[in-house]
Amino acid sequence: MRWSIEPDADYKREAIEHLKMAVTSRLPEVVRRRIREQPQQAWQEAWLPRGAGSTVTRRIRIDGIYQQQVPIPDARGDQSVLQFMEDIEQVVQRALDQFKEQAETHTSEIT
Repeated sequence: MRWSIEPDADYKREAIEHLKMAVTSRLPEVVRRRIREQPQQAWQEAWLPRGAGSTVTRRIRIDGIYQQQVPIPDARGDQSVLQFMEDIEQVVQRALDQFKEQAETHTSEIT
């Protein structure tokens, strides 16, 4: 994106903060889907072990859920990383689309 006119520093700062809040407000939806809904079976299986040594087994399984659902992007670019990055890109794109629409509405109201 670029500015159609050169706004002052306060306006830029306010616009960027608004965009950051729009992205942040959409992240819980991604988190809920990726951490709670998609791996529901894995969560159930992670909590099954009982008895001696089960704490370590549960920790390993839970770590695996997080590594699969919220991977740290790296050079490998495996499918889980690509899907995670796609989910985040969609959130940012929706926020940008909404931001553009609001900016265009604001601009048309001024002129």
